[in-house]
Amino acid sequence: MKVVVAMVVVSIASVLVVGALVDPRARLEVLLGMLGPLVMASGSWVLTERICRERPQALTSVMVA
Repeated sequence: MKVVVAMVVVSIASVLVVGALVDPRARLEVLLGMLGPLVMASGSWVLTERICRERPQALTSVMVA
C-alpha cells in the first residue's frame, strides 16, 4: 500500500509542478490525464499484493485472466 500512496503523492506533485512552471490552467488537464493510468496501476498493485499475500501460487493465473 505504501507504493500506491507514493504514486499518488508523486502524481499530485507533478500536477503542482506543471501548474507552477508551465501553465496554471493546465493543472486540470494534467490531473485528468494522470488519473486513469494512476487508478489502473494502483488497482493492479493492490490486487497483486493481496493475491501474493493470500495465495502466491495463484498470482500468475489471476494476472493473466
